[in-house]
Amino acid sequence: MAKVGESAVKTPEWRVIRILNEYRVVVNAPIGSVEVGDKLQVYRNTSVITDPETQKELGILPDVLATVEVVQIEELFCVAESAEVTVVGPIAESWLRLAAQMSMPALVRSERQMLPVRPEDIDRPAMAARERLIRVGDKVRKLPQVKTEAKK
Repeated sequence: MAKVGESAVKTPEWRVIRILNEYRVVVNAPIGSVEVGDKLQVYRNTSVITDPETQKELGILPDVLATVEVVQIEELFCVAESAEVTVVGPIAESWLRLAAQMSMPALVRSERQMLPVRPEDIDRPAMAARERLIRVGDKVRKLPQVKTEAKK
């Protein structure tokens, strides 16, 4: 049986072993464990989650730093680059379609809506202590593949 905070299905876990530039990292995922196009999540375990009533430790919340896509595979490692994309309005959306048709890479970040939370409920010390930069040694896990159907 899985422990609290662990999945019953064990996902392989790797590490960032080198940062090539602002867009590319090297991960110690060997040949046969990933394929070109696989999405990986770079994360760090940062917060222990505790039940406020029982004070029971419920698990550890992973802090996702980035999503990257495998672009090159070697015998003992792979190279992955930023996979985050932002579509801001209809102009950006049509530009991304055009860029895809012309085989041009589009590396931009996605925008997220704020959650409706009370400011006093935000864990300020945890936020202040959290460093959002990817470091050598950060954990990496493979994301499940999303099946897409071809449009007719």
